[in-house]
Formats: sequence, structure tokens, C-alpha cells
Amino acid sequence: MLLGLIVFLTIREPPRGYSDPPELQNKTGERPSFVQVLKILMKKPAYVHVVAGATIASFIGYGVGQFTTSFLIRTHGLNLQQAALLFGVILGVMAAIGVFLSGYLSDKMAKTRPTSLSWLPALGMGLSVPLYAIGYSVDNLWLAMPFLMIAAMIHYFYLGPMYAVSGGVVDSRMRASAVAVTLFVVNLLGYGLGPPIIGALSTFLKSSFLTGADLGLTLDICKAAVALTAEQLATCMSADARGLQWSIIIFNALYAWAALHYLLAGKTLVRDMVNKTA
Repeated sequence: MLLGLIVFLTIREPPRGYSDPPELQNKTGERPSFVQVLKILMKKPAYVHVVAGATIASFIGYGVGQFTTSFLIRTHGLNLQQAALLFGVILGVMAAIGVFLSGYLSDKMAKTRPTSLSWLPALGMGLSVPLYAIGYSVDNLWLAMPFLMIAAMIHYFYLGPMYAVSGGVVDSRMRASAVAVTLFVVNLLGYGLGPPIIGALSTFLKSSFLTGADLGLTLDICKAAVALTAEQLATCMSADARGLQWSIIIFNALYAWAALHYLLAGKTLVRDMVNKTA
């Protein structure tokens, strides 16, 4: 609230539509209905691909983010406080750097490389796949952290361009609706489906690892933890950690799919943007 008050008192609101080309800045007439806005957006392939890519990235990010603390506890033996601080402070800071860096780089390159809003996030997400695979599979946490930190920074290159394209494919009369549609789809599918699906995958893989151990163990037996030998107890704990570990690695591999959508957006990005020079 304090920050909001400071912004209100110190930052001047830019004129509505100032970033639109001159012929649209003073455009008058009836504001398009929500249905009309949707129809316009669906005719913008760059918008459709960016929303698809952002939804996939959100699906992965929300899912993995929900279980990263548990991963650090199960695989690396941290306590809850240590795991939460490591995830929240270190990886969270790197993600924030990635968001701002992508916006800065896109602005710098926009004049000479107008499709940077497409290929820059695609590059970041594509490179994050092997980095995450290494980071989540290395046994030594401090060897894993540099890979995880760099991956967290560059995979978030998608977020700034998501807003830029969502607001840039329509003029100021439809911009709020376009961004709202983006956020609705990204959060509904990303946050709604990501965590439960990665949880289900983790449970399935844990069950598979238990079956493969051939010790007569099941999920229910491990959960009850009654009259287990030391070998059985160790197997239960290992399957629990490995199930989540491989679920996270598999989920992070889907960033390649999201990257593909951002690349495809580049084919029509310049044509679809309202301000062709932006």
C-alpha cells in the first residue's frame, strides 16, 4: 500500500493510447464488445501462440514451484525452513532478474530486431531445459544451484514479452481486455492444472519405483510405515524422492514445447502488432 501511494503521488499517468500509431491515437467510436475483442485476438496468430506458450510455461512453473521445496527436503535433506529460504530467496531473485532483463533486452533490440519478443523468450526457455535437467539430477546441492539459478533466470524471459504482445496486438480501446484474456487462460490452465498433474505424476512414478524394487511394497504400506525393515524404509524414502525428482525433470522438459510456440509467434509478430515499429 505504501508503494502504491508513492507511485500515485510521484508518477505521471501517460496519455491513453500514446504508444499506438498516430492514426489510432485519437480513434473514436463505440468500444468493441468482449466478443468482438475475442474475434480480433483469434485472428492474430502471434497472440495465440504467445498465449499458448505462456500457458504451457505457467503450467510447468506453477506445478514445479508447488513441489520444489518438497524436492529440496526429500532429495537434499534440508529442513523446511532451509528449503523455503533457498527456493524463495535464491531462485525467486533469479526469476525476478530474468523478467526485468528480458524486458530490457527486448526494448534494446526492438528497433533492429523486431521479432526479439518472440525468439528471446524461446531461446531462454529452450536453454533452460538441459540446465534444469542437470540441476535437478545432480546429487550435490551446491553443484546443482548454479544450474537451477541460471535456468530460473532465463526461463522467465517469456513473461515480459507475454504482456508486451498481449497489449501490442490491439489498440488502447481493447488492450485491457486482451491482457485480461491472457491472464485468465494462463492462470486457469496453468495454476489449475499444473500442481495436481505433477502431483499425480509423482505418485505414479513412486509406485513404479516401489514395484521395480521387488520388496512387496506399495504406496499404502510405505505411508503406514509399520513393521518395515531398514531396507524397506530406505526404499520407500528413495522412491518418494525419485518420483518427485523425475516428475520435475519431465515437467521442465515441456519448456521446449512452450519455446516452440514463441518461435512460431515470430512468423507474424510484426504484422500482428498495432504499432509496426514497436
